[in-house]
Amino acid sequence: LDGNVVLLGDLNIGINSRVDLYDELLDGAGLMNVFGDKQELSAAVNCSRCKDNPFTSNQEIVDHILYKGEGVTVDSAMRFLDGEYNTTEGMLPLSDHYGIKATLSGSFVIIDDSYNTTESEDMDSTMSSMIPDEDESKGNYIC
Repeated sequence: LDGNVVLLGDLNIGINSRVDLYDELLDGAGLMNVFGDKQELSAAVNCSRCKDNPFTSNQEIVDHILYKGEGVTVDSAMRFLDGEYNTTEGMLPLSDHYGIKATLSGSFVIIDDSYNTTESEDMDSTMSSMIPDEDESKGNYIC
């Protein structure tokens, strides 16, 4: 992958699940996790699929926001939407995965679901997982 890149999603690999593939992805593509190294990721997120969630019995980090590139900085990163919400079935989590989000600064190549590429300074895109920030040089990534 050339240029500044952000890869995000439920990758079904991580620091405690299919670790060899996670390491290969980071090392092979030169990507970094927005939370830092494995120890920092574990401390910050703990899990994105968590045993306290009634929809799963797993305790693992499988959702990721990975990036690489010159001049790219991580302004913030956190787990969120990890509470229970009022549903027709009572108070429940929204999913078997809790969300993670990050705000990155830099210029990126955006690849949409049709594999079209666009250079973006302001991070304004139709990509559903990216929300434009008020500051034109930042993008909020939600997974």
